[in-house]
Amino acid sequence: CRDMGKITVSVLDKVGPVNRSAIKINDELEVMARNEAANMQADTIHPLGEARGGEQSWAAYACGAARQAKPSPDAARKPSDVETYPIKEN
Repeated sequence: CRDMGKITVSVLDKVGPVNRSAIKINDELEVMARNEAANMQADTIHPLGEARGGEQSWAAYACGAARQAKPSPDAARKPSDVETYPIKEN
């Protein structure tokens, strides 16, 4: 894996006087880190510590190229090869 850098993301951990759920905060932090990693062309993230105060740092890595699936034989069909079938009404 190649080190692509560090990502630090943050969300609100309180709304007014009310503390937000730790699970919700952690989920949002992970989603934001994944999105930022994609912008950096990284495909793997690893937390560098626990979330504190609605903030968390992550390491971003590029561990492998996305494998492209081989097209199926059906994908090579021409538009003229398409068949349609009527919908049966009950």
